[in-house]
Amino acid sequence: MKDIKVRLKKLESLLNALITEHQLLRKENQKLREELAQWQEADAFKEKELQKLRGELNNAKLAQGLQSGGEDAELTKAKLGSLMREIDRCIASLNE
Repeated sequence: MKDIKVRLKKLESLLNALITEHQLLRKENQKLREELAQWQEADAFKEKELQKLRGELNNAKLAQGLQSGGEDAELTKAKLGSLMREIDRCIASLNE
């Protein structure tokens, strides 16, 4: 009978240790989830900023192409004309 009580005490001790470890892991998991959410938010912000900077770079290249003259300027003007015609078609289709 004493042997069973000793085993039960040991089992209870192990169970309590397991419960404590589980609680610690749950807290750590929650902390890591919050950290992940922060990283994802920062990543989304950086991605938006990158898209904005790419747009600015394209605009700067376009402006530089118009200023440089020569063949690059002609290509840029042709591209601009094409884009403007496409915008006009889109506006026309929206008005229909």
